[in-house]
Amino acid sequence: MRVATLKDVVTTLLIGNLTLFFCYATIARVARPLLAFAFCLFLFSDYLLFAQWHVVTYRVWYGLLFFGTMFAISSVSDRHRVWPLALLGFLFFL
Repeated sequence: MRVATLKDVVTTLLIGNLTLFFCYATIARVARPLLAFAFCLFLFSDYLLFAQWHVVTYRVWYGLLFFGTMFAISSVSDRHRVWPLALLGFLFFL
């Protein structure tokens, strides 16, 4: 049986919650916020497999990179904003 280390807990909480934020913010930009909430609830409802997926630290990045990129792409349409491009550059640098 594997005991969770501090690195696993921090990675799961920090990157997992950031992934959840990007997921909600991306879906809320293209649909109603209630639908975005339902989508995120559905996506993270299988908590046992979700937690197992997040404790494997290299897999925790998949959701962050996907939803972070989708959030930045959907935010690029706003004129005179530099942060979506900086976010895209940072995510592609990872």
